[in-house]
Amino acid sequence: MLQRDLIKKLVLTAINAESKDSAFKSLRDGYPTGHAGKTMTNEQLETLLAAFLERSPHLADLLFTDQGGRLMGLDGRISEFVHRHFCELAVPVLSVHDSYLIDYTRVRELKRVMAVASERVCGVALPTSNQFYGLDEADPEYVQDYIAFRQAARSEGYLRRKAQHEQRTGRPVEAFV
Repeated sequence: MLQRDLIKKLVLTAINAESKDSAFKSLRDGYPTGHAGKTMTNEQLETLLAAFLERSPHLADLLFTDQGGRLMGLDGRISEFVHRHFCELAVPVLSVHDSYLIDYTRVRELKRVMAVASERVCGVALPTSNQFYGLDEADPEYVQDYIAFRQAARSEGYLRRKAQHEQRTGRPVEAFV
């Protein structure tokens, strides 16, 4: 596990660094005193990096080229596209790093919009890696069971406030499913 963590941090640092020396120094600086990563020599880090590149040679040209800013810019443009789409529909969506939180009835739409956004920004629709499905992606029979299960009797206070609101605004309040 330690080796995997070291390699992952080394590669991410190398992608964001301008040179090997700065990447190796930054990697060591990121570990507390006493951690194995703090005492690794440049030669040891070179060996780890060479082993990684044997398995992932397609990343070699991206290392030590200060790609972080460029990649963050692409990520920002994708997020802007996603937010703009849902803002125009008045649907709340929150981005957290490279993930999004959205109403569970709109997950399929979010995935579609993310694919369109990444294709426009990067030239290819990037895959999503979520492990959860939205209600809009579930089997229709499951959805009906879920809706039936969520139906609850409304309290007197709720019904009173609802009636007052509808009378005041002249518009019915839509029930949440």
